[in-house]
Amino acid sequence: MRLDVPSEQLDVRLRQCQRMLLVGHAQPDADCLGSLSAFSTYLDGLGGAVELYCPTLIPPNLRPLPNLERLRTVASGSYDAIIFLDCGNLHQAQVNSDRLAAWRPALVVNIDHHHTNARFGDLNLVHPQAAATTEILYHYFRQLRLPLSPTLATPLLAGILGDTGGFHHPNTTPGVLRAAADLVAAGASLPQVHHLAFQDKTVGMLQCWGRVLSRLTVSPRTGMAVAVVTRADLAGQPDAAAASGLANFLNTVGGVRAVLVLVEQADGTVRGSLRSRDPLLDVSKFATLCGGGGHKMAAGFTVKGRLAETSTGWKIVA
Repeated sequence: MRLDVPSEQLDVRLRQCQRMLLVGHAQPDADCLGSLSAFSTYLDGLGGAVELYCPTLIPPNLRPLPNLERLRTVASGSYDAIIFLDCGNLHQAQVNSDRLAAWRPALVVNIDHHHTNARFGDLNLVHPQAAATTEILYHYFRQLRLPLSPTLATPLLAGILGDTGGFHHPNTTPGVLRAAADLVAAGASLPQVHHLAFQDKTVGMLQCWGRVLSRLTVSPRTGMAVAVVTRADLAGQPDAAAASGLANFLNTVGGVRAVLVLVEQADGTVRGSLRSRDPLLDVSKFATLCGGGGHKMAAGFTVKGRLAETSTGWKIVA
């Protein structure tokens, strides 16, 4: 993979920074957290002070990844560099222009693989052809000839596994498989990483899914499956796991062309997760219309409102 910003150029800029902030998106997944974990390990080696920020709590199954105990949901002060990882836009990280200005960064770096990325950085390493942001980081480290220790290889493999669905999604290219094999050779344990990325189901979550699946609808005209998850359904279960895990599960159902899972959140918003296996569909276009983004076959958005059941079906109302 040829990076649009040479690895050496970014490395030189980062070595000049004394205080850096790594930023991930809300409801972080394995690729986001794997990127934060691996890049913080790399930056620690450069000698500057490194902080990790994510606006929402992380899934328990991914907490064992290196350095994630340092991750905080608040960040204050000024930074020489802000590095956004796996964020298609500032909104996905719940960062607005005022907050970014308050951090007073001399350098904003944007590393991502979503084809809807807004290219908001001073330096943009955006590669929509990559299966995961962690795949981009793998090539970045390789071009720097950085030794791949297990501490680096494990989170990189976790991100690749997560965003390829365990090598099941169409984005699983020969290059992705070669990168994964190299990471395993560097010390990442495939069974351990698979457990981290996918063994996130609990009895409570499955019971939540049971309530939700009893209301599942599939349009005979469009082939879209729609599931709604209310606050009552969640009953203490993590919002993100209920949304992404259920959307991925429904995407395996025969006869379904696309999936939409709507999850009512505690902050007065509804989060939508879109999935598809149909190469003729691009769910990111729908997500973009709703202020979100993502990939052709996996995307998401968040809108203000709550879920309400009406005589004509479920709707998002103010």
